[in-house]
Amino acid sequence: MADLLETDGIDFHTIEARAKTLESLQNKLSKSGKSFDDTDKQIPDLAGVRVVLYDKRGVSETAALIDKEFDVDSEASSDKLSELAPDQFGYLSIHKVARLKSNRKTMSEWSRFAELHVEIQIRTVLQHAWASISHKLQYKRESEIPSVLRRRLMRLGGLFELADDEFLSLRSQDREVRESIEKKVAAKEKEVLLDLVSVESWAVDNKLMQQIEKAAKQSGIVVSGEDKAPRCKEQLLQVSQTLGYKTLKDLESGLKPLIPAAATFYKELYKITPVYAATSHFAAIVLIAANQDKFSEPKDYPFPDPKAAIEYIDSIRKTSRLIFKGD
Repeated sequence: MADLLETDGIDFHTIEARAKTLESLQNKLSKSGKSFDDTDKQIPDLAGVRVVLYDKRGVSETAALIDKEFDVDSEASSDKLSELAPDQFGYLSIHKVARLKSNRKTMSEWSRFAELHVEIQIRTVLQHAWASISHKLQYKRESEIPSVLRRRLMRLGGLFELADDEFLSLRSQDREVRESIEKKVAAKEKEVLLDLVSVESWAVDNKLMQQIEKAAKQSGIVVSGEDKAPRCKEQLLQVSQTLGYKTLKDLESGLKPLIPAAATFYKELYKITPVYAATSHFAAIVLIAANQDKFSEPKDYPFPDPKAAIEYIDSIRKTSRLIFKGD
């Protein structure tokens, strides 16, 4: 399942799988008024998969993907939202009862699963939270819930549904904001406010960053790709904020005068402490070295655990005094 989602570019939170326990199956089979001639066909959830997505768009995309990749029993499947009245709130999830399609059944590695089916539950993180919380109350059906609790649960269900809608809207707005910032950076606008999106976009094809990378490599440093060290851009942003920079123009103004001394600085620094990192890290470090008055304590440095990096911090300070005449 994970391979299908990743191939389709669908971002998911978790995938869980389970087989129905013997006790649960016995309870279902022993219910009065029901007879089961063929458990494979009459009990579709003997095996179950739960896919938890981040938002409703992901749920819709996953449901469509399952319809495309599997033979889905539409009569046994359900969409819990469509079963609720407009004034009702509660359990929301899409359940797909599926079998392998004929093209997969003939493959030797899949042939033993040819006649089996599975129930695939698709829900958002918040829908999953709702289901988990309500399940803890130990009521299988709404009709079993005492009325004094039912109203509170339904109100809570409404809040979860509203939060799901808001989160979807927030993710859509996030994409729009990112695209807007990326366009401004691509157009070489300098008054773009500093945030992680603007720094990420700016660092991709910037002449100053290219000069920083060249200086690092001249010093014998192996520079990693930014994609292999995403935290390095976070470090550059954190250092820029500590220095009081507000825009990309401020960042460039602070970095540009340091380029001539950068290669010498890196050569001296990494004699003491060799480091493998991305260009953004080296930009952050040279800014720190040239502005030691703003980085007087280990906690001021952009490392997840400054105590663990204390030797590196000491090396930066020593090399700073040597190259930039810092105090």
